Amino acid sequence: MTDDAQRWKEKYLKSIEDQEKLERRWNARLDLLRRGLVRSTLAAEGADKAVDACMKEMREVVRTDNMDAALATLIPRLEKAVLDSEQRRGHASPRSPPH
Repeated sequence: MTDDAQRWKEKYLKSIEDQEKLERRWNARLDLLRRGLVRSTLAAEGADKAVDACMKEMREVVRTDNMDAALATLIPRLEKAVLDSEQRRGHASPRSPPH
């Protein structure tokens, strides 16, 4: 093998190794995010039925490998449920004015 071919081979193998390292790091981060989301959704349960339903669905979605489309539709619903819940709580128990 020529020196040039050897250099390209080494460059290619290093590139594959670098890509595999990045993939392992990404998978580790994704695992941490999934675990954090699952635990956060469990902690947030109990205040509102609509929010609870979204949180339950979130736990199911993040445990799958193909969550992009499901999250894209779930997150806006979750945001709306949380905002609605906050508005209901705000109307149910008015805050005292600042002194």
